[in-house]
Amino acid sequence: MLSTHEAQELETLTSELHFQILREHGNRPDAAQQLALRAVHNQLAGMVTEGSPMQGRWCLSAPIGFGKSSAVAAFLSAARQLGFLGKLTVTIAAARVEQLYDFEEAILNAGIPKSEIRQYVSVLHKDKNAKRNSDEDREAPVLLITHEKMRRVYARPERNVIDRKPVYFLKRDLVVWDERCLVTSPISLPLKDLKQAHGALKADHKPHHKPLIDWLDQVLPLLVKTAAVMSTKYSKGSLPKSVGVAPELPAGNITHFLANIYGAGVAQKTLQDFLSMMQFRLRLIPIKGHEAMVSYFVVVPDHITNVLVLDASFKVSELSTRDASIKSLEDHHPMLCELKRTYGKTLRDVIEYSTLRFTHWNVPTGKDSVVKALTEYTNGTAKGGNSVQELVEIVKARQAAGKAVLIWAHKASMGCNNIPQALEAALQKGGVDTMKMINNPNSRGGKESVPQVRVENYGQHDATNKYSYCNVVILFGVQRRQLGDISAAILGVDRELGAKLKYAEVYAARVGESAVVSQQAIGRGVSRVTLNGIAGEQETILFYEDTADFNLTERLVDIYPGAKWDEYQPRFAKESKGLVSRWAPIVLKHANESGRERISSRDLKAGVDANVCGHSWSDILDEVCRLSAVGHKEYSLVSDLPYRASPWIREGRSLVRATAERYGFKDETVAAA
Repeated sequence: MLSTHEAQELETLTSELHFQILREHGNRPDAAQQLALRAVHNQLAGMVTEGSPMQGRWCLSAPIGFGKSSAVAAFLSAARQLGFLGKLTVTIAAARVEQLYDFEEAILNAGIPKSEIRQYVSVLHKDKNAKRNSDEDREAPVLLITHEKMRRVYARPERNVIDRKPVYFLKRDLVVWDERCLVTSPISLPLKDLKQAHGALKADHKPHHKPLIDWLDQVLPLLVKTAAVMSTKYSKGSLPKSVGVAPELPAGNITHFLANIYGAGVAQKTLQDFLSMMQFRLRLIPIKGHEAMVSYFVVVPDHITNVLVLDASFKVSELSTRDASIKSLEDHHPMLCELKRTYGKTLRDVIEYSTLRFTHWNVPTGKDSVVKALTEYTNGTAKGGNSVQELVEIVKARQAAGKAVLIWAHKASMGCNNIPQALEAALQKGGVDTMKMINNPNSRGGKESVPQVRVENYGQHDATNKYSYCNVVILFGVQRRQLGDISAAILGVDRELGAKLKYAEVYAARVGESAVVSQQAIGRGVSRVTLNGIAGEQETILFYEDTADFNLTERLVDIYPGAKWDEYQPRFAKESKGLVSRWAPIVLKHANESGRERISSRDLKAGVDANVCGHSWSDILDEVCRLSAVGHKEYSLVSDLPYRASPWIREGRSLVRATAERYGFKDETVAAA
């Protein structure tokens, strides 16, 4: 820890270095943002001052692109210049190893020479695929570790109330936690998943599974019956305190079951999860249609008492703000209170979002819906309303306009092991060049070669700058957590498995968690690059369905004040019963009046400005051919031309006149004339 005088020196130099870093990257904060950043510098220095009341568990909920990470990097560089690193020790925790190396790069950019970096900074991990082996120095002044490394050491059931002693990476003056810090981790298993796994196991008929099957034959009916009774009794409002804490389950040899679960196919993971849950106290959540067994375990030890959390989504999430052990810096720091008095701004308002344009299509894009749309598009049976078909057209147009596009999608489902890969194939099929490379204007010299179109899965959507050149961001579906999982998370934050559970809070928290993921995914694009407090100009296109109990758009509008919002107008009309009968006469009339013997499908479509998809268009052309060959009464409704005109037939991708000459006959009408 530092003396008061040393901390003041550190704060002053941190501000100088940080503003210099921002200027070098083309970012010139306005007066309001400068004040907010100085508050961060002051807080960092205060937290490492001996006996300071500024120590504690704090969260800085500044928006993406504010400069949180670069402030910490400047703080460490200033400490090194003043000779304080060594006297001062810091652990920085991030979600992924890749982020740790990004942070190391930020420290280098802040002024610590590359030749000295190993003297001050050590990156510790166990990832064999990382770009560099783990460092060995556990005594370095600055340790970079993953959240998971901490969780592996400290994860424990709540009933084990004895905290483990601090290990080397927590015996530090300050812990900086990048992104969300939830001190507990939920465990949940929907009963419908357990029933499906049980059925699959019984159908498989493997002899070594019989003891487990027999045990589940007793357990499952008990859980289902209990859930049904509770669901009827507590169908509205809330689940009272202690109700549903796991009923006594029939005895079983859990260790033996786990050892012999091999060969269970698709049911194996679900059954392993259920058996592993037996080490915890469990609670049955009876929300109708979402019945689940839940519990939680503690992953962040209580003895981490001096920690600064850098989380842009802190105030978006009901789960984060519910944790009384972490206080919002914005609500307590004098300089951030002054921000509101002087400039009428909160931290959220420090970044201006008038440069952001959102377009939302209210369409189902859950995992199953996406896989269905992908299958139809790949098979050539996509009709109007197909989300993949619309996505292809959107990306094709943006690529032609020279835009860089980032697409976020679900990772996998039962029907598709790799959804991003399948989407890339669909984009290629539709004419998008997914291999095209462009220069990254945000790289040094602007010469780094990067893909123009990127498709990534959720899970990679936070704490990275590598997509910041993308000026179009598309959320193709959003993550929605199971209600059982949200219930477990709420009970975990409250640190009481048997606590009263209000259903309205569960539904609200689910929307909040989807908003957190959406905010992080949206913030990976060029909007995170700010200039004079204004976010980079970005188009964001959202594919998801708002419902009565899941209104995500309402949350996102609140996160981005001043942004422009529009409803998406699909390019291809959704097929209805009257679509073919409405368009076929129009197309036939246009073809007849063209005076041509052959007309391409493309020219026809453009000529009538038909916004219908390929499959529906094919049906329309078939109906055009039928109409042109039917009797005079029906034909006269669609054309003023005489009935003796030759009918249209399909030939390749065109319509052609079915004249006598096409079949080798002489046109006697012409000869007689």
